[in-house]
Amino acid sequence: PIHSPVIWDGFSIQSPMNGTLDLNLIPSWFVDEIKIQYGGDGAFFGTGNIGGAIHLIDQAIDTNTLEVKAGMARASFSNYSIPGSVSISGEKIGFRLKWLSQSGVNDHPY
Repeated sequence: PIHSPVIWDGFSIQSPMNGTLDLNLIPSWFVDEIKIQYGGDGAFFGTGNIGGAIHLIDQAIDTNTLEVKAGMARASFSNYSIPGSVSISGEKIGFRLKWLSQSGVNDHPY
């Protein structure tokens, strides 16, 4: 678990109970950019956070855009994942939908 603040588009996503977050639970497909803020400026995001902060950022959608992305990954033990996203924007409004489907079977023989 990480004890430094993790900020996703301006919102802290750490547990309010103990202030930790397991970054393994966040699919990399959902994050467009990661920035690390070093030093004492991380205290801006809460007391005791003098070691810095991790910022997860989604990029803004360009005007008048239609974008579709998809991918597929397959690994051992029948594990696979299918990520995808659709972005649509006009002059005044934009919309992005991201999804991830994962499946795995522990078919390792004993």
